[in-house]
Amino acid sequence: MSEGLNLQDAVRVIHYDLPWSPARLAQRVGRIDRAGSPHERIETVTFLPPQPLADALAMERRLVAKRRTQSRAGAGPRAFDWCDGLYGLAARAGPPATPGACGAVAAAEPAVVLVVRLGRLVEGVVVTDTGARADPARATRLLERAAVAEPAPFDRAVLERAIRRAAPLVRSRLAALEDARWRTAQRDRLSRRLIPWVLAVARRAAARRRHADLARLDGLVSRLALGMTAGEELLLEDLLARRAPLSVRDVLAWHERLPPLGTGAEAPQVELVAAMVLG
Repeated sequence: MSEGLNLQDAVRVIHYDLPWSPARLAQRVGRIDRAGSPHERIETVTFLPPQPLADALAMERRLVAKRRTQSRAGAGPRAFDWCDGLYGLAARAGPPATPGACGAVAAAEPAVVLVVRLGRLVEGVVVTDTGARADPARATRLLERAAVAEPAPFDRAVLERAIRRAAPLVRSRLAALEDARWRTAQRDRLSRRLIPWVLAVARRAAARRRHADLARLDGLVSRLALGMTAGEELLLEDLLARRAPLSVRDVLAWHERLPPLGTGAEAPQVELVAAMVLG
């Protein structure tokens, strides 16, 4: 939640950790330190590690040193929040173009900016001769330059080459999203280790011709084998962490409280929202 959200109604940010980059701290605070805030002042609270560990990590000293380096490089506080840059750019622009719109402008620095939607996320990808990189801050700067640059003839071949060059990056992003949602690829997950136990109960239900119980157990095995969201996995871990002995009825009750298989979120889709060719 450190980027891309407007939470101006909030008054307090609590840092449960200190990140290695001061830009992350600025991004977190920037969620509530925004135009339109009804508050005269905002508050930040930071949890620090015990003193011996803090001394060993030297976290504050590292953050201060990095912040000074960024300041010397000209990265002011506004440089951290590329989202504000995009909002400002959109406010100055005319009516929005249709999704998938492409354009070209003259620029001394050849590059292609791809605005790609991955499910609910939007990624700014910058493609140059050296490769493709997910860099929303740089993509925003390039788009701001393009807004005041002279139009240029649009070369579709240049865009197609940029898309091909960015394809491995987009695929890796999709794989990361899927890995965050589903746990089936992790063979040692707790949910998979429950399957033999549930199958043993299902065999007993089949031997006793308890068809209704067998159908419920079959659905449970499918969920354990085919995958769950991270949230569902956490609910299962909470169930198994109880001190009381676990029964199959408990696991069945957990399974039947969840949405039926196949009705959850669809796999994230990829959409080219917009593209700008500079050069």
